[in-house]
Amino acid sequence: LNVVVGLYQHYSQPLREALTYFERAQRVGLDTGDFTFVSYACAHYVETRLNIGDDLSSIAGSIDQYLLLMQRTHDSLATALLRLLSQVVACLRGLTSSCVSFNSKDFDEDAFLRSMEEGLLEPIVFRYFTFKAQLYFLNGDYQQALDSCTKAERTMASSMGAVEICDVLQYKCMALLMLASNAEQAERERILKE
Repeated sequence: LNVVVGLYQHYSQPLREALTYFERAQRVGLDTGDFTFVSYACAHYVETRLNIGDDLSSIAGSIDQYLLLMQRTHDSLATALLRLLSQVVACLRGLTSSCVSFNSKDFDEDAFLRSMEEGLLEPIVFRYFTFKAQLYFLNGDYQQALDSCTKAERTMASSMGAVEICDVLQYKCMALLMLASNAEQAERERILKE
């Protein structure tokens, strides 16, 4: 129950409040042996910390600890989300091959995405493209940000209620506005109709 409340409480409380529910879900899950919910609580705890802007080094440390725990729980969805979040954090810290890439010496972005798509892990595919949209937007590539939002929207139904849905819509609107601001009148009107 704590995991579910943590996932959806952002509709009525500040996002930071979700951390309490995820921490409680981790404790209860470990006490009762419910490793599925422990896994989800760990992954969403990290995701929430990233969303509220906690220190990236501290988040990276939490991810490392949780990935060790995932070796015991064997939850593929939570492990995949933690691996993705690890690369997002690494990218934001300048530890990947570029400021819009998740590639590193230990991570092949294309292979990861392909395995998520083949494994039908749509919530991870959705988050992957959401994070890509953010990175492209922050680096001024508004067309790639828009394209990433469009790709995220294809799997958005897998994550109904997730706070990241707001991110996709926000970055899509901002990318469209930035593209429109640099376009000729006819093109601007076409863009704004989207």
